[in-house]
Amino acid sequence: MPHSHTLSPSDHLHDDADAEEPSVAFYGVAYVAIAAGIAVALWALDALVGVQMPGAATSIVAPIVAALLAGQRWAARHGSVPSSSAAWRFALRAAGAVLLVNLGVWLVIATAYGAAVPATGTTVVALTGSVAIFGAALVGVNRLFVTYGASSQLRGAR
Repeated sequence: MPHSHTLSPSDHLHDDADAEEPSVAFYGVAYVAIAAGIAVALWALDALVGVQMPGAATSIVAPIVAALLAGQRWAARHGSVPSSSAAWRFALRAAGAVLLVNLGVWLVIATAYGAAVPATGTTVVALTGSVAIFGAALVGVNRLFVTYGASSQLRGAR
């Protein structure tokens, strides 16, 4: 069914009724908001009560929650779980978005603090390996939780 209004550039965040896969834009906004909330909560825990939580231990929480929300949104709009191929496409694109956001944050922090990582063979291999492992984990998490979020939305709608 065609839309009754002209789409504005911001409508891609609000209207994915004709989309072939869950919205990566919605996921990205959710991811940034959740990751920022976690960062503030970790900072507050450290500043107020001296409890330090390693950031790496919490780094997978934001993608899990964002994928759940994207899956729930998909199911609410489509009445189904995304197809396997759509879920894999979403998982790959969403992982790419997370990696780009994290690269941007790292570049801003490194520039602000004048931090430099020497580009030796060892550091290049270590960084490449870390990004590959984190990227693969993100793809798996996004694939699993986007469909889980959709399934839970459908179960709750009954």
